[in-house]
Amino acid sequence: MRRRRFTFASLAVVPLVALLGAVGAAPAHAAPSDGYASWSAVTGSAGAWASTLTLPAGFPATTLASTSRTLALSGGGSQWPTFATPTPVGIWGAAFGDIDAEVIGVSATSASGDPVAAADLGVTAFNYCLTATAANPCGGAAPLTPLPTLTASADSVSAADPLCPSVSANCNTAGASIWVQPGVALSTLSVTSTFVSGIPQAQMWFASVARTVAGVISIGELPPVTVQLVEPDGDVIAEAPTAVDGSFILPPVIPADDYTLVVVPESVPTGFVPPEPVPVDASAGDVTTVTAAVVPDAVEPPVDPPVDPPVDPPVDPPVVDPPVVDPPAVAPPVAPPAVDPPAVAAIPTPDRELAATGVDLAPLVGGAAVLLVLGVIAMIIGRRRRTP
Repeated sequence: MRRRRFTFASLAVVPLVALLGAVGAAPAHAAPSDGYASWSAVTGSAGAWASTLTLPAGFPATTLASTSRTLALSGGGSQWPTFATPTPVGIWGAAFGDIDAEVIGVSATSASGDPVAAADLGVTAFNYCLTATAANPCGGAAPLTPLPTLTASADSVSAADPLCPSVSANCNTAGASIWVQPGVALSTLSVTSTFVSGIPQAQMWFASVARTVAGVISIGELPPVTVQLVEPDGDVIAEAPTAVDGSFILPPVIPADDYTLVVVPESVPTGFVPPEPVPVDASAGDVTTVTAAVVPDAVEPPVDPPVDPPVDPPVDPPVVDPPVVDPPAVAPPVAPPAVDPPAVAAIPTPDRELAATGVDLAPLVGGAAVLLVLGVIAMIIGRRRRTP
């Protein structure tokens, strides 16, 4: 049996439709605004096909590589839509339909690269011809509309038409499909198609919940401004200009509760300021009532403070050494002239013994001599004091 393989890396959340149909057919596409992704033109050749996908805001960048001999024919080879980042959980899914002359196998790896258990792949069977919608792709009741049979292993699930190939005429049924909605974040989703009979055709779709964010920015008579929806890491995932009345609507985005809406400052005229960022919670549904206002810039222009004229720093007076004054000359002391004491007349010694008078004269004579000496000394001192 021949096997073809579709490998999807890092799936994320947003609708995507691709049709693998007859030989030479390109993937079908629709505009992202209607809930589906669009495919670029397929390039390359047999065994090396390539394409890119445009998805609603928030879906990782997506490329497609195929080793099939044709991108559309279910005749062998592999297809790998590759996504830039691991998938969110619970808001996206993929469908693989018209399973009849092939066996479709599904496996995946987690964000850490480990195999995902079969139970976490979230594979269920349905038949799109049996839906009650007005857009029934089968165009009415089909003769054979079975549900595919699911067989699970540890880390994969396969789906096969229960009527083929036991009865070869039954290998061309209608609408047998599987829905894959993983319960864990994925880094890759691998889908293989094993040939059973004839020239099988298969279809694949990707779908996701998409949210609309819209509102009004009050701009008065100002020209339109630009609004952006920003993720917590600062990535801008959606952008749009306002209308002349300030209303805006952004491209569909994946559900999240931590968006922020900002008005691009560069789009606001001089003299006005953009509003503060507005938190946006689009996790539970569309958000269509976001409001904010561009207002005049009320900040006064800065005024430079008055500048005082420069003041010369104080100058210390020069240090002046005090004049050196020689002390007045002092004349050395002058010794007083030597004065010879006055001659004292000798007292004659009587040549004879004086007559006794009854008075002893010795004390009188001695006292007179003392007085004489003292008088001489006093005269000498007096002269010294008068000497200049």
